[in-house]
Amino acid sequence: MSDPTFNLLKRRLRGVGAAPRDGVPPYAAPEPAPAEQPAPPTAEAVALLEALPGGVMVLDPAHRLEAVNSRLCSLVGLERGFFQPGETFASLARRASLQGERCLLGLGELLDQDAASGANAEPKIVTVVNEAGVPLTVQSSRRGDGGSVLSFSPPAGQFGRARPMIAEEAIDNIPGGVIRCVLAPEGTSICVYASRNADQVFGIQGEALVAAATDVLGYFDSESRGRLTAAIRESAVDGTPFDLILSMSDAQDCEHWVRCTGRAGLDRSGRVVWDGRVFLCDDRVRAERERERLQLLLDNIVENVPYMVTVRDVSDMTYRIINRAAEEQIGAPRETMIGRTKGRLFGEHGSDKQPERTRELLETGHAVDMPEVVIDTPAKGRRHFLGRKVPLFDQDGAIRHILTVTQDITAQRESENALRRSEQRLREAIESFTDGLALFDADDRLVLCNRRYLNMWSAGSNDIRPGVTYEEIVRLILGKGVLDKEVPDIDGYVAARVNRHRNPPVTSEHRLASGRWLHVTHRATGEGGVSITCTDITALKEREEGLRRSGMEAVRAKEAAEAASRSKSDFLANMSHELRTPLNAVIGFSEIIKDALLGEDRLNDYREYARDIHESGKHLLELINDILDMSKIEAGKLELFEETLHIEQVIEPCLKLVRERATNSGVMLKTELQEQLPMLRADIRKLKQILINLLSNSVKFTPKGGLVTVAAFVAANGEFVLRVSDTGAGIRPEDIERALEPFGQVETGLARSHEGTGLGLTLTKALTELHGGRLDIDTRWKTAPTGTTVSAILPASRIRTNA
Repeated sequence: MSDPTFNLLKRRLRGVGAAPRDGVPPYAAPEPAPAEQPAPPTAEAVALLEALPGGVMVLDPAHRLEAVNSRLCSLVGLERGFFQPGETFASLARRASLQGERCLLGLGELLDQDAASGANAEPKIVTVVNEAGVPLTVQSSRRGDGGSVLSFSPPAGQFGRARPMIAEEAIDNIPGGVIRCVLAPEGTSICVYASRNADQVFGIQGEALVAAATDVLGYFDSESRGRLTAAIRESAVDGTPFDLILSMSDAQDCEHWVRCTGRAGLDRSGRVVWDGRVFLCDDRVRAERERERLQLLLDNIVENVPYMVTVRDVSDMTYRIINRAAEEQIGAPRETMIGRTKGRLFGEHGSDKQPERTRELLETGHAVDMPEVVIDTPAKGRRHFLGRKVPLFDQDGAIRHILTVTQDITAQRESENALRRSEQRLREAIESFTDGLALFDADDRLVLCNRRYLNMWSAGSNDIRPGVTYEEIVRLILGKGVLDKEVPDIDGYVAARVNRHRNPPVTSEHRLASGRWLHVTHRATGEGGVSITCTDITALKEREEGLRRSGMEAVRAKEAAEAASRSKSDFLANMSHELRTPLNAVIGFSEIIKDALLGEDRLNDYREYARDIHESGKHLLELINDILDMSKIEAGKLELFEETLHIEQVIEPCLKLVRERATNSGVMLKTELQEQLPMLRADIRKLKQILINLLSNSVKFTPKGGLVTVAAFVAANGEFVLRVSDTGAGIRPEDIERALEPFGQVETGLARSHEGTGLGLTLTKALTELHGGRLDIDTRWKTAPTGTTVSAILPASRIRTNA
């Protein structure tokens, strides 16, 4: 500014203020202003300053502030009260920078050059840019008294800071707060600038943040405060920006997640100053945490499902994900398997058994079901597997991975094999009967029959088979001329036979064309079906003919045969529920699994059905074993395998077997064993069978809250007693004998609500007698306290004093 007005200003200001002192340090190393203040400018000088079109700052020889005009305040965006007369320019520039205006920081060298050039030197001119982005031309001129005058001129047509400049408007319109802070050595971070939208984050206006010299770190929790402080210090050292997700509470104590981005540096005095933007990101953090939660949930599901779950890369078919079940099945740490192919893990058994299925998946992009395969696994040997492959797509819709879910169905296959063996044993048991046996369901269709029945009615023809109706069998019999009589009205005869069959109990006798006689009994089953027992009474008929004169004897023989027939019919009728229930479960669940009726993705349900098949097979096996043991006893073929044993070896395993059933029924178990019991010479398996039968009956027929007690002691006469007592309903005295008969089940308050063959006590009695002992039953019926005590008493000869 070398025009006449500026020269006049220099003259008018010459001599204003205190004279310069010797030894005043240059601007580069300012000292605090002395207590002595410069004289204020005259009114004429102030008026002249305000009249100038540019901004003006007047400094004394010690570079202390004497005066500024309003135009300068406008250009640098600082209030008039910010400028304190007597303050050194260095201090003024630092304070201005903390308020966001840094254009004064670069003028120190200009003042130093002006001071060194002398009074008549040409003015020094530099260009700076204010915080609003407006370039300012700054001219420094030396006064005659050694002081300086700084004039600030914007480009033509741009006067004043013009607060709503584009840059500042842009900052104010940015969501969240844009702040500048000074990091103090003690760890506080004082806000020296805050944009208009700072209240969105801090809950307080930006001007209030600055006016209160707020420590913005105080808004953050301790963990976030430490992370932010560390990031600021690191950025101040190497200049790298930081970007953090932090937790804070605003002025109303509302907790938020915010994102803080920024960069730090050092000002001329070496302090850490950082600029940053802080904005709310609650929704983003919640979404990210929900994504992480769902990912963790998915990982946990994949890790803990009982199926082998693997993911392979389609580019090289190497494993990328292997869950715990697959790791256990393969028998190697998964980290050693990731990146390997199936062939490298399983050898020849690991090659793709159905490459066409994989090709189908890759070509169609649809999931495919894999046929059952048998693989020799390193950990568990040969196993049966069923699997499903599902394509996994990337964001472009391309298949990048193949998800395979594989179920180990080895146990199911083993159960099916065991079931087939049980069915075979059942058939063998039925085939062992000398009578013809047949069982029809509620729809009057044949469920099963033995060979004896087929030979009686169709000479072994395959026309009588499961699924045919009783009416069809009657018509087949008439068509083949099996009966020894003419039937003129076939339809009427068939209708009458079917009607009697459907309204059991019915007994009848039939003479066959072969000359043999059959006694046929129809009895109802618990499920609405009918059981048929056919007894060959030809010998009886012949004896009746031969003993006509002694008819009473013939009648007794007939009644005995009928009684035997009824006993077997009763057995079959009573057994029908026990036999058909597991058979129906086996057939029904097998059909569901075979036909995948629940869908291809219901592996858990199929696994549960396989367990039901297994349990039904076990139940069938127990029934068959009871029947076969009874058959052996009746045939005198059951042998003892004796050994010397402690009775505890029998009692403890049996209690373990019935304890769960007792617990579920609410029945308590108790033992009372005589001290220092001697050892026995007996068959341990059959003793266990005796005790299990007694315990099972007691638990079965003892109501909730009852007590079952197992006792063992040597009686006064030297006999060894194994006793089971209960607090159940007891048995009517007249029913005790029936309870000991084969297939006999007495009618107590609880009896018919439970399954059973009716062989338990019969077997127990026979096994006890096989040891040379006897079975005693003592019962209390309708006399408190009710209950039953059954004692298996072994002879003294079986006691061993030494092991």
